[in-house]
Amino acid sequence: MADILLLIASLIVGFLLVGAAAALVLRARMAKTVKVLERRVHDDGCSIRLPATSARYSGADSGYSKVKNNGVLVVGDLRLYFQHFLEKTPSIVIPLADIRNATVEASFHGESRVMAGGGYLVVHTGDSNRIAFLLKDPEAVRAKLLPE
Repeated sequence: MADILLLIASLIVGFLLVGAAAALVLRARMAKTVKVLERRVHDDGCSIRLPATSARYSGADSGYSKVKNNGVLVVGDLRLYFQHFLEKTPSIVIPLADIRNATVEASFHGESRVMAGGGYLVVHTGDSNRIAFLLKDPEAVRAKLLPE
C-alpha cells in the first residue's frame, strides 16, 4: 500500500515539475518574441505607440490564416504587427493607413470572448477585410490605432 501511495505522490510531483518547466519555457519564448518584434518595428523605421501585449489572433474574413494562435501584438507609428510565439517574423503586418475602423466586439465568427473584461478587437481594412484579436484590454489598443 505504501508503494502505491509513493508512486502516486511521485507522479503528482512529476506532473507539477513538467508543468512548471513548460511554463518557464513559454515565458522565455514570449520574452524573446517581444524583443524580436520590437526590434522589427524599430528596423522598419517606426517608433512604438503601444508596447507588446499578449493577444490571440482569432481569424479574418480573408487573406490570413484560419489557424487561431497566441502571440504578441505591437502598434507602431506606421503599422500594426502580430507575431505568434513560435514564429521568427510577424505573421500579420497591417499598415495603419489601411485601417478604416477598429471596433471592440463580444464575438467574432461565432465565438464569444472568453476573457473577463476582454473582448475582440476587430480591425476593418480598406479591402473590406476584418481581422480579429482577442485581448484583455481591446479598447486601449483601439485608442492607439485610431487616435482622435
